[in-house]
Amino acid sequence: MSGLTENDAKSWHLKEAAHYNGGAAFFAYLHRCVEQPRLSRFDRYDRKTKSVTSTWKVDGADRLSLRDAIDALNTPPVFTAEELAFLRDAPNDFEPERRNGLDYKVADGVRNKGAIEFENGRFRITDLGRAAIKQGDAT
Repeated sequence: MSGLTENDAKSWHLKEAAHYNGGAAFFAYLHRCVEQPRLSRFDRYDRKTKSVTSTWKVDGADRLSLRDAIDALNTPPVFTAEELAFLRDAPNDFEPERRNGLDYKVADGVRNKGAIEFENGRFRITDLGRAAIKQGDAT
């Protein structure tokens, strides 16, 4: 994997991936990086204080700063056996919805690691997901 830097991050784009309603306490947004799908930023808006707290994440795990997140991007994601099994069954192209029986915890884990991408309730495996399967099969 190439050595990503903070300078590289200047050209990256974030896209809203989720909105969270915390009722009277807060609301929040998750933004996922287009160029580095393992990278996301969680922005939590406190309704009472009108403050915002932003947290960078890589592979779904909180990071102390953008610099720390970029350092984490420079190491490959680690997949569990359960995640690799999920990926082996993931479609190559977007198919009709597969929501019935979908393990969302596992699906979110592999999405956070950039191994699948979702679109309108459907998902497909990415090149990173295919590489993870190959590596998992080789070990």
